Amino acid sequence: MLPALHADSLVVERDLLCRDADINGELLMWSARIGGTLVLEGARIVNPEGATLNGDGIVVDGGLFGSARLPGHTLVSQGVLRLQDARISRCCVLSGAQLNNPAGTAVRAERLHVDGPLAPDSAAVEGTVEGTVQISGSAIQGPLQLQSARFDGAGQCTFDASLARISGDLVGTSGLSARGQVILDGAHIEGSLDLTAARLHNPGRQTLSARRLRVAGRINCRGLSSDEHIVLNDEVVGTSIDFHGARLFARGRRLP
Repeated sequence: MLPALHADSLVVERDLLCRDADINGELLMWSARIGGTLVLEGARIVNPEGATLNGDGIVVDGGLFGSARLPGHTLVSQGVLRLQDARISRCCVLSGAQLNNPAGTAVRAERLHVDGPLAPDSAAVEGTVEGTVQISGSAIQGPLQLQSARFDGAGQCTFDASLARISGDLVGTSGLSARGQVILDGAHIEGSLDLTAARLHNPGRQTLSARRLRVAGRINCRGLSSDEHIVLNDEVVGTSIDFHGARLFARGRRLP
């Protein structure tokens, strides 16, 4: 199927504005260069059998914005949102976004580089098979903000940040909910990891795998709820780990 907009290697000196756009098909922007901001606020991009935004290798100098500053004014992506090997300056803001791909991965952003915060907080993300959000090997020059986000991987990997390097905190507070496995294996967090009151659900399998995770600050798991086992093997934490008031269960098979 032809893309709805074919713009690979496009060069825009200033902003690319897709605010409130209704796009049925792929927004193909391989290796494009945006000198200002890429704005997707209120956009609805539907391509259930492929990519919605295909921004592999894109360079955005002014930040990517798909946030919901007004009620109901949010990015909706039905398909795969791709940002593999992309470089985004300032920030990547997806607050309140609805990212859905029943056929596979909802966000594919391995090796993404963001010169600022990555904020999919309050997002509702649903996907199956390969997992919901893939940001393994990414470099975030600021905090990774997941507070109030809902990830649903239908029992598969739901959030994969293995080998990622985060210069600030990873914040998963205020009701973060993950259905499926969260993977932080080999990641490096230069700030703290805060999972206060997060809810992790993955019956019969690991909820959180954090082997060889490095955290320069502290890990806060106060009030955390996990209905299966958490793995922290070979982890290094700079200060302390706090499980005060947490509810941890292990109903699945014992690890070998």
